[in-house]
Amino acid sequence: LVCVAMVTRQAQLRILAAVAILATILLLLNASLAPSALPYVERFTDRSYTTGPVTTPGTRPVGTTVSPPVTTHYIERTPGSNGGTTDSIQDYLPPGRPHHTDANSDSKSTDPSVPGDAIERTASGPGNGTQCTRPRYNFVFVKTHKTGTSTTVNIWYHYGIKRGLNFAIYPYTHQLGSIRDVDRVMKLGKGEERNIMCQHMTFQRDKVESLMPPDSYYTSLIREPVSAFISFFIFYGQDQRINQAKGGGTWTLDQTITYQLDQRRLTMPEGEGYYYMGNGINQQSQDLGVRSVSDSSGRLTEEAVRGYIDQLEERFDLIFVLEHLDESLMLFREDMCWEVEEMFYLARMKSASKRSKEPLSPETLRRLRQVLLPDTLLYERFKKRLEDRLSRKGPEFQRTVEDFKRRRKEFEEMCTDTSQWKNAGWGTIEHPLTEAGRTNMQCTALMTSDVPLTDLVSFLQDPDEERRLEASRKIALKKWASFPSIPRRERILQALRGREQ
Repeated sequence: LVCVAMVTRQAQLRILAAVAILATILLLLNASLAPSALPYVERFTDRSYTTGPVTTPGTRPVGTTVSPPVTTHYIERTPGSNGGTTDSIQDYLPPGRPHHTDANSDSKSTDPSVPGDAIERTASGPGNGTQCTRPRYNFVFVKTHKTGTSTTVNIWYHYGIKRGLNFAIYPYTHQLGSIRDVDRVMKLGKGEERNIMCQHMTFQRDKVESLMPPDSYYTSLIREPVSAFISFFIFYGQDQRINQAKGGGTWTLDQTITYQLDQRRLTMPEGEGYYYMGNGINQQSQDLGVRSVSDSSGRLTEEAVRGYIDQLEERFDLIFVLEHLDESLMLFREDMCWEVEEMFYLARMKSASKRSKEPLSPETLRRLRQVLLPDTLLYERFKKRLEDRLSRKGPEFQRTVEDFKRRRKEFEEMCTDTSQWKNAGWGTIEHPLTEAGRTNMQCTALMTSDVPLTDLVSFLQDPDEERRLEASRKIALKKWASFPSIPRRERILQALRGREQ
């Protein structure tokens, strides 16, 4: 318009160009002063600051916080309902959106070009509306039997290995059991503290609290009791042994469970009102420590079970429910201030048996539910607690869950060949890793058994160099050496060099 105004000789055109230039200036001034109708996206970088010297996460003086890897997010600003603006934190810059680089940010790059829409990241703590400023690292996950924890626990292993966090474990042992010997739990280097406890154990509050930092987040995973019992009954071979020994290989699942109930007199074995524990019966309650409230004869009453569940509800921040696993993970992520992609999981150890799908008779179901009352009380209490919290969530949370499901499915298809199955041991199968999955640390960690993962984290955090090098001989270190993002990778390379020598 300026050029037209300068070169034209017609007065009318000059006047028209001048009016157009003036209108454009007025529009620009109005846009700069009024709330924008278009989304505004500001790039910023998350960091945690320490109150003392820090080397790597997990190796720090007590009382300090961890400096995690720099994580880039975006604030999306949209007009509010009363003339103001509303900000929401985004994991990724939506494709095609402009961005403004924070002058204080270490990173000056532009759009990371992550495919798909942005996912809103709730910036509040566990229900208290406080701003989520940095990830939390300290937590306890009680690994229960046959509830999907073999899949879930690998999320925690990958997260801890990637950040150099310390695990509460017996050295090179994949179960804590009843934690009889607290002193046997692996000692750490001077000034270090434990961050994650996530192995099979019988929960004992006093012992766990003596091992973990006071700000630890407590969680676990439970499942509908009848399906959990059937999974345990088949996985540990009880169904097959009874079928072969008593049924000649022809009995149905209903018949083998009925035989088990009859032989063990599990329907109120000690008289009306007392409940049996063990062998898959009320295994979830047992894992969460309900035996601690049994009487001097080892018997368990309904009143004692209800009272113990009250104690669990007071101590545990969140208990996942397998039937709402994705929603549970998104709530955990919200409370812990983690990234969406850090919650991806890959299904492991799927039962190869079709027996679990066989129907049970109404009478067998009635007897099982009567026997499984402790697990049922536990399940119903925490399922309701979870559903109550979910009911208070708005549509944004549901969109986050749906987007997580979509992205996790894409991740699974990248990591594993979903058209193939391989034997995973213990009568289970799982998908094999793809070529891309074998070169991706997250894929590899999520599809590795917890036994070698425990050996790996023991090796990485073990301050005893002699024991560490001795243990390295039984650990498949080569595949982990190829991932440069492991904070203590130098220990792996050192052990491999020692092998070569």
